[in-house]
Amino acid sequence: VCIVTLAGRELASLKAAGAWTRQDICAHLPGITRPLLRAARLLHASAEISNNTQLQTLGVADGDCIQVVFDRKAACLVLTASFDRTAKLWSAESGECLRTFEGHRNGVCSAEFSPDGEFVFTTSTDHTAKLWSADSGECLRTFPGVSAALSPDGALVITASGSVAFSADGAHVITSAVDYTTELWSVDSGKCLTTLQGYKDGVSLALFSPDAALVLTSYDRTTKLWTAASGQCRLTLRGHGLVVCSAVFSPNSALVLTASLDHMAKVWSVESGQCLHTLRGHGRWVLSGIFSPDGARALTTSLDQSAKLWSAESGDCL
Repeated sequence: VCIVTLAGRELASLKAAGAWTRQDICAHLPGITRPLLRAARLLHASAEISNNTQLQTLGVADGDCIQVVFDRKAACLVLTASFDRTAKLWSAESGECLRTFEGHRNGVCSAEFSPDGEFVFTTSTDHTAKLWSADSGECLRTFPGVSAALSPDGALVITASGSVAFSADGAHVITSAVDYTTELWSVDSGKCLTTLQGYKDGVSLALFSPDAALVLTSYDRTTKLWTAASGQCRLTLRGHGLVVCSAVFSPNSALVLTASLDHMAKVWSVESGQCLHTLRGHGRWVLSGIFSPDGARALTTSLDQSAKLWSAESGDCL
């Protein structure tokens, strides 16, 4: 039988026995980490293969294909990017490093999964972005550019001379350039829709909220929230003592997490602009932060060579 992903990529060709179950197939899949296998679903036609179901019971015959669906969220995986020129895939349950992505010539700025979870997309200060196989760690493609973003459907990569990000629906892009302009663009037409005014210097970070209603920008010690449709500034988040390195929305667009050179991260209310929690505990610059998919936790990384997991509700380090 042929084992393939939903995208049709072949993982293995196995001489399977009729009495094999899901457990037997997983034991013969090369190069796939244990957490991924535990959370994977195996499908033949419309039937799911379980640990108690034999292949012959489902009518699996010679030459048939079995699809593997990897649930990265259920597998509790974490991607990290580092100045040591690598990105790493970790098990959030055990803390074990499952995969290292090596190939960038300088520090890796960001790492994210593709929408289907099959690929990892990284950006680097070597002015390239790379697309990797999440399962094998192989570099599949390299894109030149100071910064880059992967579209929500995984079909497009956009590169820019400054910060760049897609909206969640993939219809719009926001860019910040070296000429100090921050602009919203239509992906279909390529036309500039709005220019955000308010910074005398360049903007180092610009991104959409998950619902695409707001835009977040940052450069100095502050973070600004803008209405995407009008380009008007709604709120300015003030409280960090040094430059803000990273800022992200929570999945429900209700919170913002900022990370700063002042060794702290902060959780803010999007509605009021109030700082809800200050996350203290890192010994050096806090370089990045991100929310968990359910918004209940926050993960921060620091130049002190640690990553910390926090409760977004209480601000406690977990």
